[in-house]
Amino acid sequence: MLRRRNEFHERYERFVQELRNEIVAGVLQPGEFILPENTLSQKYEMSRVSIRKALDELVNEGLIEKIAGKGNRVKVPDEDRTPVVLRLAWFSSSYEIPIIEKMIEAFERKHPFVQVEMVLYSEDFYTETIIRSIEDGQGPDLFIMSDQHFREWTESGRTNLLTGYVPPRLMEEGVSYPRVFELFNHEGGMLAAPFVFSPVVICYNRSIFRQHGLSHPVSLVDWQELLEAAKASTSAPNEDGMTDHYGFCFSSSPNRWPVFLLQNDGSIMAADRSRSTMADERNIEALEFCVSLMYKEHVSPIFSHGSSHLAESLFMKERLR
Repeated sequence: MLRRRNEFHERYERFVQELRNEIVAGVLQPGEFILPENTLSQKYEMSRVSIRKALDELVNEGLIEKIAGKGNRVKVPDEDRTPVVLRLAWFSSSYEIPIIEKMIEAFERKHPFVQVEMVLYSEDFYTETIIRSIEDGQGPDLFIMSDQHFREWTESGRTNLLTGYVPPRLMEEGVSYPRVFELFNHEGGMLAAPFVFSPVVICYNRSIFRQHGLSHPVSLVDWQELLEAAKASTSAPNEDGMTDHYGFCFSSSPNRWPVFLLQNDGSIMAADRSRSTMADERNIEALEFCVSLMYKEHVSPIFSHGSSHLAESLFMKERLR
């Protein structure tokens, strides 16, 4: 009996949260009628009595209004109405903050009944800070989550704090990247809405490639072609034994080097995310190739400090090909 009550509670909360999100996000516009109660009852497997009770919650929040003989529609906000406040958490060190601020301004112009308050958290203990804040009733309502933070959430055992709402349009074929969704799946359900990912691309300087007789655009379809291009564009050591220009730069950023593992059919975590797979032969082979670029082939500078932006910095200074 307890399980049945829990399942009903989950369906009830999911219905209220999904409808609230669609209204706040503008999927349902002011003045637009929502689905009939009978349809909602069938969709969420709840009685019409429960559907009406859930809709009453949104009426009390000022998000919808009941129109006699017609149904329920999204309420047009009153001029003197106090806006709904959403707290959005972001990384304090993120270079995206100015962009996010512009997005918030555009969103608030489109939805005058919603006010977005952005709060900045340090990347150190980011997940732990958010969990503690939510448990203390301080929010945030929305926050960005990387795949690393997703693993921290699952390991914390506090995934019950996440609603896991994913807008249906994100699942459309040809719009989304399916592998990204796999990263945020937990026990058969989505805990987050994947909305952006950073593909790793290789960049090269066309003018320097021309100087060394290398064609462009270049395919670099495998590691051997990468090594050959790097060798061809690496300058000989000077009289002090120093190399002024390298043909490639291996990056220690966790958003860069794992691409070598993936290209070799390796992985960082087991399928059930219960253990690391770094000792896998395919991972070892990939990492040995990365090390060889620096210590054996001498086509990449040795990564000698903690900055994860060494490769980008040297490339911009044309110290790399």
